[in-house]
Amino acid sequence: MRAALYLLLITLLTGCSALQVHNSKYPLQVYTESSPSGYVKVKAYISDSEPVQSARVRIKTDSGRVVADKELEAGETRFLYPVEENRVTILVQDPEGKKGRSILTYGQAFPGRESGHIFNH
Repeated sequence: MRAALYLLLITLLTGCSALQVHNSKYPLQVYTESSPSGYVKVKAYISDSEPVQSARVRIKTDSGRVVADKELEAGETRFLYPVEENRVTILVQDPEGKKGRSILTYGQAFPGRESGHIFNH
């Protein structure tokens, strides 16, 4: 029992430490909103209530291909999710150099569809 509690404590501390490292490297919060048409809206925030008004947004595939390279307009932008990809990474950087990152999967972009459903038949 004691070993299990020790293992749980180590796991929690490791997870908290990893989250702190991520938050220090990527202090901006990146949120996405998908639509049935395949467009994904991207918003970034400095804090829970303060949107980032100006920033560069780059969307990359796991292979490093840039899908979109855009600027936030009025705190948001959108891009067309590449249906041939199982996931993309959304990177945001404001003029001061602060960064944010979010990973979006095919299933999140198209809820109710299987990942890579077209290409796995």
